[in-house]
Amino acid sequence: MQSRILLVAGAWDNLAEMPYLIRQSGYYADILCPKDNISRHSSFLNQWIDSGNSWASLIKILIELDQSAVYSHILIGEDPLLWQIYDEPIKDLTHLLPIREPKARSMIGKIHFAQLCLDLDIASPKFSIIESPEHAKTALMQLDLPMVTKVNYSSAGQGVRIHRDRTSLLEYVAQYEFTQPLLAQNFIEGETLSVEALFSNGQLLEYICSVDIDPTLGPSTKRRYMPRISEIGSMLKRLGEFTKLHGFANVTILREVSSGALYLIEADPRPNKWVHYAHWFGANFAEAFRLFMNNDQLSNPPHLNYLAENIVTHWNIEHFDTHFLKLLRADKPLNAVIHLLDFDNTLRYVLHDPSLLREKTLRLRKQFNDNFD
Repeated sequence: MQSRILLVAGAWDNLAEMPYLIRQSGYYADILCPKDNISRHSSFLNQWIDSGNSWASLIKILIELDQSAVYSHILIGEDPLLWQIYDEPIKDLTHLLPIREPKARSMIGKIHFAQLCLDLDIASPKFSIIESPEHAKTALMQLDLPMVTKVNYSSAGQGVRIHRDRTSLLEYVAQYEFTQPLLAQNFIEGETLSVEALFSNGQLLEYICSVDIDPTLGPSTKRRYMPRISEIGSMLKRLGEFTKLHGFANVTILREVSSGALYLIEADPRPNKWVHYAHWFGANFAEAFRLFMNNDQLSNPPHLNYLAENIVTHWNIEHFDTHFLKLLRADKPLNAVIHLLDFDNTLRYVLHDPSLLREKTLRLRKQFNDNFD
């Protein structure tokens, strides 16, 4: 009997493509999520389990499913649930956190992640912690302007502010309620590199690198992939070995324009919506996931040159359907329509899953009609 994987999601749709990747790996996936989550429409899903519409309901059912021992692996797909399991903590579920080293689990918060990078000698922006308006003055002495502030726990670009002068920072902290401390960091002028990675008990099994095109705060919608960068691989290996990461990671790195230096910004311990597409650009997460499920170790790290084994003729991708929505909200309806008709950048990556494609187009039609009513 083939092993079964349980995917878990709330409002996020990061896991919509994971059933396809898991099927490619030789396994079957069920998903626990609310009715409105588009991930349940995957053509490659074995079973949808209704979580109800509240966190309490989802967590109750998740505990029951975990204790049933039906699943070989449970994969949680969004930051708010991982944070809740860690922060409360929900002791019946802490073993599901994909960070096997207990003392490293605090990396889920931005402040502890910045400190972890410092401790591991991984390049990351210089930082200061702001726990009150008075601490903001200390941050101004320790850091350069402009600077970035981030709520210790936040996701999808929320809670992030860029301050280009002293007044901006002081006015912000004066009205901030400090239910959570703020992480202040030097602002790095550079391009955003997105990295998807998979670890097994701290060992790096696979990773892929891309540049965000036309980035905004929040998840990227358009990328240009590239051959792996060995310096990024070294960062990932050091991080994985110390934290004993066990699962997918969604990693953000800044490449400074002036120097080309790389700075690790965050590493969310869960997959994102891009993982499946990596096979178009030379990475094999399906094979890596087989190794992960078999608890196999690699005798050699991932190859550092895609082109030796893979002929990649097109490196760009626009994510369907989030890029369409981004263009629509930017009042660029013509560009949005062109995106829908673009085979090289869009359509070639979505035709494998007719059920998911149908559901996305139905929802897009509604968004489009609502936008022009």
